[in-house]
Amino acid sequence: MKKIKEIIKKHDNITFFIVLLVIVTTFIFYTELMANDEMWCFSNVYKMTNGFEIYKDLNVIITPLFFYIGKIVFEIFGANYLVYRIYNTGIIYLSLFFIIYQLFKILKIEKINAMLYTMIISITCLFILIDPSYNMLAILMAIVGIIITIKNKDGSIKLNIMQGIIMFLVFMSKQNTGALYIIGHIICEILINKDIKKAIKNIFVQLLTSAVGLVLFLVYLQINDNLYSFIDYTILGIGEFANKNAHYDIINGIIILLEIAVSIIFIILSNKEKIPFKKDERQNIKILATISISTNFIAFPLCNSAHILIGSVIFFTFLAYIIDLLIFKEILAGKKINTGKKYILSTIFIVFLVINIINNVTHYKEITKEGYYFPKGHPYYGVTATEETVKEIEEICTYIKKQNEQGIEVKVISYYSNLYMNILNRNNGAMDLPFYGNMGKNGEDGMIKEIQELKNTKILILTEDDNVYQESKKVTKFIKENLEKVGEINRFSIYMSN
Repeated sequence: MKKIKEIIKKHDNITFFIVLLVIVTTFIFYTELMANDEMWCFSNVYKMTNGFEIYKDLNVIITPLFFYIGKIVFEIFGANYLVYRIYNTGIIYLSLFFIIYQLFKILKIEKINAMLYTMIISITCLFILIDPSYNMLAILMAIVGIIITIKNKDGSIKLNIMQGIIMFLVFMSKQNTGALYIIGHIICEILINKDIKKAIKNIFVQLLTSAVGLVLFLVYLQINDNLYSFIDYTILGIGEFANKNAHYDIINGIIILLEIAVSIIFIILSNKEKIPFKKDERQNIKILATISISTNFIAFPLCNSAHILIGSVIFFTFLAYIIDLLIFKEILAGKKINTGKKYILSTIFIVFLVINIINNVTHYKEITKEGYYFPKGHPYYGVTATEETVKEIEEICTYIKKQNEQGIEVKVISYYSNLYMNILNRNNGAMDLPFYGNMGKNGEDGMIKEIQELKNTKILILTEDDNVYQESKKVTKFIKENLEKVGEINRFSIYMSN
């Protein structure tokens, strides 16, 4: 037993990686197939693997790193939902939580406390948010950047170049997170460097490095005749996205303000000599608090619980550091307390291991049983779905095929569209996801113009207006008022273009 403890203590990274692997994989097959963020992101990666080009063919409004990596993963391991879930939920979340654990250790938090804090953060994130992981990929990159900042005490050219690369990668993961991280990091450099010349030198090298990366990427897009489409979707459509999707909830707003207030208070306290912080601790507080404040603004303009959680991951890390520094470092010390913590960690691990085995064995039996509705080679292989969803997919796909055989084109202008287009290996650009902000510079009017130009085409729109997502009401209103309704199928009304 003593030898086992020594092995675990010596090889804590491997041990805790396994613990996190068990926790994360418990949630991989947690949700069924449905029209949601996960499916839309899967669709874009799947279509890219089948020859469609991001931005030029697909209305992706996020910078492309998540999708480029996903395409590579699909080309190596196969393009289906099973592989996507492993990539989207498994690899990215696992990497994020493991990096958070490394950050805690760099902050000189005791290993067992670092494990406990990381487990709390990971379980919170996974219970509340199984999100398209371009958000978490961006946060992962930002935390790597924080680690570099903590290590870069002497203004190393090498570490400044690495920081510039991280700035570029955060931006390439998600543009608004990248911009916020860069702003936060610039303020951070000014706060932690008493020598303003040193701060300016660091910032210059970092921004220059990230600018070189961005220019090379833009040149690549231009060579592939994709630069305007990239700008159109990721920049020019932002105004409509912000105007149409802005949502402010008092409680969510209070949460954001509290997090920002706590961060500002500790930045101020870190400058007070009377507060017994060590030099490194003062610097760490400034770094974590500053980046935390900037990433809090990820919540806007949607300001819903999901985006608040995404923007709060770094704040949770900062809060755990502060609580450990001021309270738990002393209270959670001692042999008996450490024994208790080990029992808590072991209990959490065993509970998740049991749930993991039950969930994954059940899922494996489902996708390998005779009559499983998504066989190998199917884009949705590896995911479960309700009987209604399976029937709906079959019904709509059969209808579209029959109409095509009669020489009639079919467009499903709805966020449900990709459920069917993935199977048919087709793409209708922005019509497959007609959300505010997802239609480029010309927005709703641009799509209406496209609809006006359609000939011999049947258009399917939702019979009942959806109030959950940001689907364009102006587009559906135009279709209802200007085209002839010729029938209904499943959840859709069918209209005929002239």
